[in-house]
Parts: sequence; C-alpha cells; structure tokens
Amino acid sequence: MGQTAGELKNDVRAKRADVSRDLDALGDKLSPGRALDRRKDSTRRSLHNVREAVMGSTSEVAEGISELPRSATQRVRGNPLAAGLIALGTGVLLASLLPKSETEQELAQSASDGVQRAAEEVRGVGQHVVADLRDSAQAAIAEVKDAATESASHVTEAAGSAASQMRDATSDGQD
Repeated sequence: MGQTAGELKNDVRAKRADVSRDLDALGDKLSPGRALDRRKDSTRRSLHNVREAVMGSTSEVAEGISELPRSATQRVRGNPLAAGLIALGTGVLLASLLPKSETEQELAQSASDGVQRAAEEVRGVGQHVVADLRDSAQAAIAEVKDAATESASHVTEAAGSAASQMRDATSDGQD
C-alpha cells in the first residue's frame, strides 16, 4: 500500500536532516583550519614522544646531568670511543639549551611560509569540494522534493478516485 502525504513529508524531512548532518560533518572534516589544527596536534604529540624517547623525561635528564661527571669518569677509563660518545651527547645537550641561531630562525620562517602556502591550497581545494557536494546535495534534495510532490499528487488522485467510486457505489445501492 502507498504512503500517505504525511508519511512522505516525514520521510523528506528525515532525508533533509540526514543530508544536512552529513554536509556539516563533511564541512568540518574538510575545513582547512580544523585539518591544520589536527595536523599541528599530531606533530606536537610526535615531537613530544620522540623527545621523550631520546632524552627521557626532564627529571631523568636532570638526574643524568648530575650523575654525568661520575659516569663519564667511569666509562672513559680505557675506552676512547665512550669518551667521544659522551662528548657528543654533552654537545647535543648544550646545543639544545642554547638559543636558536639566525640560520635556524630563517629556516623555521621559510618552513612556516611553506606550511601557509600548503594550507591555502588545501583551503581552496576544500572549498571546491564543499561547493561540489553542496550542488550535488541540492540536486538530490530537489529530486526527493519532486518525487514527494509527484507521490502526493498520485495519492490525492487515488483518494479522489476512491471517493468517487464510493459515492457511485452508495448511489447505486440506494436506487
């Protein structure tokens, strides 16, 4: 049996809500700002994990620094390779504590410019995708609306025809 006009309207409303929710989720997913935020968070977590893996926690580093002279003396005796590695580690540690050089700052700035250009490109692509999806969604909504209108007219015609048949049947029965 066919659906009533009310049921069709409810179906259309439900489909519109679903499409709207999907478009909102897609827009959020493709938002260049949100994508950049997710990427920055991921990079921060990765750098933090790498730093922890290489250097250990800050308390471990502080403890290691305080024990460094005694440890170095024990390891250096009779082992020049260990002395070189300890010197290298000390140099890396001191380098990480010193302020950035102009070259490092320039490299960081050029990397930042590259990230900004990439973000602009992603934003442009995202806007095109959202526009295409919006057009597709609007076309789908128009098709659903047309189908609902056509179904409603069929239901109206069928109801009118049934009412006419009922009138004819009751008028034939009274004659």
